Amino acid sequence: MSKQTAKPVDEFRNGIKEKALDTVHKIFPAKVEHLTRLINDMYKYDSLPFVSQMNEEDNKIKRIKMYHELDKIYDGEHLISKSIDEMLGQLKNEVSELMEYVNCVKIFIQLNIPKIEDGNNFGVQVQEEAVNELSRAEESGFALLDTINKYFMTRGKVLSKVFKYPDNQDYKRGIKELDEKQIFSIRLSMVDLRNNYVILYDMIQKNIDKIMKPRSSNAAALY
Repeated sequence: MSKQTAKPVDEFRNGIKEKALDTVHKIFPAKVEHLTRLINDMYKYDSLPFVSQMNEEDNKIKRIKMYHELDKIYDGEHLISKSIDEMLGQLKNEVSELMEYVNCVKIFIQLNIPKIEDGNNFGVQVQEEAVNELSRAEESGFALLDTINKYFMTRGKVLSKVFKYPDNQDYKRGIKELDEKQIFSIRLSMVDLRNNYVILYDMIQKNIDKIMKPRSSNAAALY
């Protein structure tokens, strides 16, 4: 391969190295602090007001309104509360950022793995373990997004029962219990995201020498 042909790859490699190291050394610690503050703020959402009763006429009106007033809180609409909507928005943003940062660091380490040779592969094993840990964090992000979808699917089924049986208080209470469970789940998910940053930062920092120079004989080539 000519130098001209390889130039875009080399430029990408150099750029991703700088970005990945900045992500680990600066962004990961900053995200730990940010998420800890976010988690503490979420305790104000521990309780939600109970949904009000609806008679048959109210039920018909509210069935129509639900398609036009998606920002209502628990004032009889039985729609998603603003607190949960806000928390879910924060969670999705944090998951998106985690996956972006993780992907950046992962591709850097993968590009830094030396060519396959016999022996002297302990450093390469360290790199591979780091990539595996980053992949696990990435997969956990996808799993969190799946839980959001399942929440809305479950809530929709219970909500349909509320409109079908407006006098049944158990279904209405079920909506409240489901939403409070979701608040707890979101907060726990934020804790998991923060812990991912802590674990990844700690692991990479402890093994940074092997990640950067898996084989001492390759030191010149890596720099």
